[in-house]
Amino acid sequence: MLTRTVRRFARTTTVCYLAVTATAAAQGAANPLDTVTVVASRTRLGDAARAVDVITREDIARSTARNVAELLSERMGVDVSGRSAAQADISLRGSTAEQTLVLVDGIRVSDAQSSHYALDLAVPLQAIERVEILRGGGSALYGTDAVGGVINIITRRGAAETDVRTRAGAFGTAGGAASGSTQHGTFAVTGATEYEKSDGYRAGTDYRIGQARATLSGPVGIGQIESHLGVGVRDFGANEFYGPYNSTERTGTITGDVRWTAPLGDWVLSTTASTRRHTDRFTLIRDNPAIYENLHTSWQSTGELVARTTAGGVSLAVGTDAVNAQLTSNRLGSHAEWRDAAFMEASVGTSTSPTANLGVRGDQSSIYGGFLSPSLAVAIPVVDGLRLRASTSRGFRAPTWTERYYSDPTSQGNPNLLPEQFWSGDVGARIGRAGAVTVDVGVFARNAQNLIDWVKPAAAGAGTPWVATNIGDAHYRGIETSLAFPSWRGIESSLTATGLTFDDVQGAGLNGKYALRPVTRQLTARASYAPWASVRATVEVMDARRATEDGYVTGNVRMEWSHRRMGVTLDVNNLTNATWLDASGVGATGRAVYVGVEWH
Repeated sequence: MLTRTVRRFARTTTVCYLAVTATAAAQGAANPLDTVTVVASRTRLGDAARAVDVITREDIARSTARNVAELLSERMGVDVSGRSAAQADISLRGSTAEQTLVLVDGIRVSDAQSSHYALDLAVPLQAIERVEILRGGGSALYGTDAVGGVINIITRRGAAETDVRTRAGAFGTAGGAASGSTQHGTFAVTGATEYEKSDGYRAGTDYRIGQARATLSGPVGIGQIESHLGVGVRDFGANEFYGPYNSTERTGTITGDVRWTAPLGDWVLSTTASTRRHTDRFTLIRDNPAIYENLHTSWQSTGELVARTTAGGVSLAVGTDAVNAQLTSNRLGSHAEWRDAAFMEASVGTSTSPTANLGVRGDQSSIYGGFLSPSLAVAIPVVDGLRLRASTSRGFRAPTWTERYYSDPTSQGNPNLLPEQFWSGDVGARIGRAGAVTVDVGVFARNAQNLIDWVKPAAAGAGTPWVATNIGDAHYRGIETSLAFPSWRGIESSLTATGLTFDDVQGAGLNGKYALRPVTRQLTARASYAPWASVRATVEVMDARRATEDGYVTGNVRMEWSHRRMGVTLDVNNLTNATWLDASGVGATGRAVYVGVEWH
């Protein structure tokens, strides 16, 4: 098995190397190229036909968020089910965390072992330029896991101002961050680092988080090279995270990637190689590690080759990729999987004319065999200020190694699980012009087969373990609406609302941890007011409800003051001191106040 794995990885690497060599030999002059991935389309023309949300650098600066999870929790259709600042599950449109794919600069970072580690990113908040969120199926673009949607985190590159921040507040929280860049000839180096510690919002949820990321970019030969290195360590109390125990956990993440993009005649060729190593040490009883410990190491490496061109009004992207995922664990055993894929996407139209986007991807797994994922999306401008869109796609999700092999006193995996399969679609309309009220409304549906959840009978006692199970078919229906108002006397405001219904006939009489308890209602009002250039106040209020639980109303407030290069912030999270259940089934964090100082 090891020999075959090495040979397949060598073949993939060789293909990428030969493509780069051939391209470099064919051209002789440098040509700066855009190396940023657009989440909804590899042809970079498909966004208008899909439901896409973008968190800008300005949005990040105004947010009270301390990390990526809190930043995402503010957006429409996003469900962040946290346990602490150190760990959270992320999902879109009522999907589970395993059905949501996370990318960093277009590179897969979702963990093959468990979605609990999907946000172990090694990406400081200050390293982020923007975040793109694709709501709806993305398997035709990215393969497995991209069922509820895709989150693509774009990091900063090139010249960036020096930025130093520190923050302290509730629950003994204190931390700091710094970012900056330097230029060496034609190469730019950008870096960011951050550290935060806290006593935790309840006993046994203390944490220490450190992470750093560096980017090197510049011209090489006829093309543009971009390389990233990230390191993150999370050491945290996991009291009642996975059972009625005062547990602890320590995770480590190392990521590295390099992408070279260059022209080849009428084509643009991108070659990418990446790797992610993740370690997890889970101690069931904090004061007695000898009782039970999990030691996991997962390693995921990817090679990708994509070629793009535009001819005769058609934009085309074709490519191939290969993923090797490996796990070594004292509880789950040692496992490995190869996934190979070929894909194609074609787009026609422009931003002012009807557009159509057709994609298809074929995946082949060494464990589960083949799967075909087609997609179709169209957008039609009806009149000035009104644009209609519709899309449909097929997707799949293979069980994680945790779902198949994990076993402890509270949870039992199932090695016989079948892959989940999905059909999804949505229709929507965007109404409005620049400087006026903008309305975006859409409805979506997702049908699931072989849906997976950790379940137990509703009447079972507390000691009954959760068992990973294919609970059969389920049907999800939802609506999303957003209103953005034009700036008026220094006030910027918006409203968003989502609603979701679902049925799971086979899940009747069962309690589920994830798939059977999606967020079914989410209403958010946001306003930002800047009476003077140096002062700004931002308020966000959210009303939400999760299936089987009571609704709640919460909110966040940020007050900012700046003078020249100095700034001071005052943040209040959970302004109403609302109570709801976190991912552990325990009450979430109460009201918290933080003060920050920044220099840039």
